[in-house]
Amino acid sequence: MYYEVANGTLLSATLATTPRLRVVARDTVFKGPPLLPGSGPARPLDITRDGRFLGLVTNRNDYQLVIVPNWLPELKKRLGGVR
Repeated sequence: MYYEVANGTLLSATLATTPRLRVVARDTVFKGPPLLPGSGPARPLDITRDGRFLGLVTNRNDYQLVIVPNWLPELKKRLGGVR
């Protein structure tokens, strides 16, 4: 389980359900996730079903815009035809 505390820190918790629901362990995942300029209330990261993270990370000294037209066929090609 993941949860965010007031200062933007993301924590993970391992739960046990028997004999009663309880927290077994906690760990810090991110201390204040990176903010993207102009992103508004959008979160710069998400967690996949298998627990991996997908996130945007910026280095304020190195911005590079990459435009990929027709990206869906390119993605399918790179994934070997996986649907």
